[in-house]
Amino acid sequence: KNIHFLTLSQMYLVWFVLAGLFAYQTYKAYAVNKELLIGKKTYAPAQRYNFSQVAILEFTYVTNFGSELAAVSMLPAFFEKTFGLEHVVAAMIAATYPFLNLVSRPSGGVISDKFGSRKWTMTIISAGIGVGYLMAHFINSSWPIGLAIAVTMICAYFAQAGCGATYGIVPLIKKEATGQIAGNVGAYGNFGGVVYLTIFSLTDAPTLFS
Repeated sequence: KNIHFLTLSQMYLVWFVLAGLFAYQTYKAYAVNKELLIGKKTYAPAQRYNFSQVAILEFTYVTNFGSELAAVSMLPAFFEKTFGLEHVVAAMIAATYPFLNLVSRPSGGVISDKFGSRKWTMTIISAGIGVGYLMAHFINSSWPIGLAIAVTMICAYFAQAGCGATYGIVPLIKKEATGQIAGNVGAYGNFGGVVYLTIFSLTDAPTLFS
């Protein structure tokens, strides 16, 4: 349903400004790294790290934190429409998803510390995210509301524990560049949220969960 928040001209203006900001940021990033890109400047082997490790963490953060952002945004409407709940009731049920962060995100970091293999911790948690959202794909109005909430909590736990497990690995890549790497990984979580919500806006909740 259209709410006419912006006129067509205003929308195009926003797009133009965003495209300009993106172009400016791209140019500045190139200017800062130009000497490295053309080989004029190099770092000693002790100062280098394998960027593929960062890329993997970026991907996992797209999966866990990105999906968390998307779920928090769409769950109130999902419960309201699927089970015919009042706005307030649906919002209170959906609020249990982010509230679980108080336990699940720290637990992901603790498990990563104690399990013995951070790689396998991340792998198992990522698999849990997939299984959780696959179960959520099948939620419909015939489900008991308690079971639907339980599945939502499973999704929430694994997605949020994945965030903690991700940042349990970040400082180990290159201690001296922890801030840069953490910022890079974190940015992709927000990007993931945008991607998932775009998918949701073009399809429906079962498609998003699958």
